[in-house]
Amino acid sequence: MPMNPNLQFARCAALAFGLSATLAAGAQTLPAGCDELPASTYPIRYDVSFEADIRPLLESEEQRCTVCHGSSGNLSLSFANARSNLLGAQERGVASAGDASANPILRVRPREPLASSLFLKLNCATPPFGGRMPLGLSPSPELQALVHDWIASGALMPDSPGGVRLFIGGFESIRRPSP
Repeated sequence: MPMNPNLQFARCAALAFGLSATLAAGAQTLPAGCDELPASTYPIRYDVSFEADIRPLLESEEQRCTVCHGSSGNLSLSFANARSNLLGAQERGVASAGDASANPILRVRPREPLASSLFLKLNCATPPFGGRMPLGLSPSPELQALVHDWIASGALMPDSPGGVRLFIGGFESIRRPSP
């Protein structure tokens, strides 16, 4: 099934905006070697759940994310800590490195996967800083697509403040009050 031309344009525009936002944020390296995730192969999901979809993949043996990023790796994704470690205070984002001046790219910037280091480090062979994740492996396209769609839909976590779910046209969309 061919992709809707409007959707193709929107994805291209989002990619261009995301890369320019990454550069404007002070990233030292332009992401390169990023995987394509065509909607014809990996349909866009509007119902991605962190607990049901994202966490199980991050914790899977295949992806090995918790080997480096468990509590000993300074990035606990436990139920109690995942939200603050990925999204930060008031869910506005946490700098990827401990020093925001050295690396201002946020781990997860809700609604902006191309400005979120979690997605860029999974999706690009050469992310803006550090290396591709998981270390020494190619991440599954399923994980990349789910992380992209989760971030694009607002990166809601259990008990996210202010999230209102609406059903529109058969799809669940997420609308949040403006800050």
